[in-house]
Amino acid sequence: MVNTQNVKPIRPFGWKDKISYAMGDFGCNMSFALNSYIQIFYLMYIGLPTWVVSLIILIVKIWDGVNDPIMGAIMDVVKPGKRGKFKTWIFYGSWLLLFAGALSFINTKGMDTWVSVVVFVIGYVVWDFAYTLVNVPYGSLNSAITADQTERSQLSTWRSIGSIVANMGAMILIPALIYKDVIDPATGEVMMKDGVKVQEMLGGRMFWIALIMGVIGFVAFQILNYWTVERVKVEPKVDENGNTQKVNYFKALKAFFSNRAAVSLTVAAMLSLIMSSGLGAASAVLYTSYFGEGDSSGIVTMLGMIPMFGVIPLIKPLVKKFGSKAVCVWSLPIGIVGSILMIVVPLPAGMTGMLGWALFSCLTAAGYAAFGMVGWAMVADCIDYQEMQTGERTEGIVYATYSLGRKLAQGFGASLVLLLLGFVGYVSDKENPASQAYDVACNVKVLIGAIYLVCMVIMFFVLNYWYNLGKKEVDEMQQKFGRANTNFSAPEGME
Repeated sequence: MVNTQNVKPIRPFGWKDKISYAMGDFGCNMSFALNSYIQIFYLMYIGLPTWVVSLIILIVKIWDGVNDPIMGAIMDVVKPGKRGKFKTWIFYGSWLLLFAGALSFINTKGMDTWVSVVVFVIGYVVWDFAYTLVNVPYGSLNSAITADQTERSQLSTWRSIGSIVANMGAMILIPALIYKDVIDPATGEVMMKDGVKVQEMLGGRMFWIALIMGVIGFVAFQILNYWTVERVKVEPKVDENGNTQKVNYFKALKAFFSNRAAVSLTVAAMLSLIMSSGLGAASAVLYTSYFGEGDSSGIVTMLGMIPMFGVIPLIKPLVKKFGSKAVCVWSLPIGIVGSILMIVVPLPAGMTGMLGWALFSCLTAAGYAAFGMVGWAMVADCIDYQEMQTGERTEGIVYATYSLGRKLAQGFGASLVLLLLGFVGYVSDKENPASQAYDVACNVKVLIGAIYLVCMVIMFFVLNYWYNLGKKEVDEMQQKFGRANTNFSAPEGME
């Protein structure tokens, strides 16, 4: 029930909400884009063994996943600040995140292994904590801005736009800054190994790159806080004595795991995260040791994002007609075809092969592009679904538990991929860990395609047969709540 006492009219949902919400994920991804480079930094520059990097990422991500629901519970029980239930946390967390990313890239090359491990763990934990302070309330904010399914899909789409723009900048510019060809001092020409250019990583630059990205992200978060409006507010329940009832964290957590929509969506998101962030180190090996074009790998990243931009104008009309679920499900077969081509089609070294790989990457990206665009709107639907089941609105706990699954996927997924790199022949070499044998790089190429294939096939079945909030079900749910029109008034001082 929406509180309408002491209210004044506020502006309707519009462009300010979309742009500012996009700036929120732009800010998040100014930091999150560094996540894959953390793996690459310690594996291919510092030269830690694959099992060490794998174990550290796994442990930290398990802790990260555990503290997300805690953060969600805190948001649901603490009285909202003057900026709102979620924006208050984003405001203060953004100050810590401003510097935290750079801590993960302190240069310990040449030092004892234990020193690198300690610095890695401390920097990664601090960054991870700061990211949680911002990202959990940011994700929950979607359900508070609007209750309309189409408007939520628009927010989700604009969130993805912010993410894409941030990732394009990071994934295109960073490789050009941190990779270079190795020159043979005797001949003055680029060194070759198995017919592929030898490249090295200039990892010492990563600290300053991360610090600059932190500043840019901080500015984006301030725009988010200034322009967004939390419209969907629910009166807290009171007992017979007039006291506000507290949220029961464990009851809400139990309800989440009874929430078929939320659990199935979490599984799908975990698979999506394995593809989008777990393959960073494997892709870096492929670009440097198979194609010999690590410094140009941003081209593949840019071309692989073309499907994301291609679906942007289609999301609103498709979701309006078919619903978020159908749009996500029936784009996945395209990606399945692309992943098969990655496995079976041989590609030459050099830029020609890179462009062929970019084409396959476009197809795989097209498979899960729709999910990337509207998946966040589906989370908001799951929040409403749990409220309908339990009678309590716990945006923070639901989103944070969903985020727990994503963080576990980032940890287990990245760790599994790193272990599989060792299985297919990757050898850690502190002298030049970026350079691997060509036959190892061929195995990595097949490994990447196989991971895409398995993840998208499972996603198809999870979303099509397990997730239970199609267009009809979501429309009926919002009608029951009476929240189809979110252009209502808000409490004084909360507009």
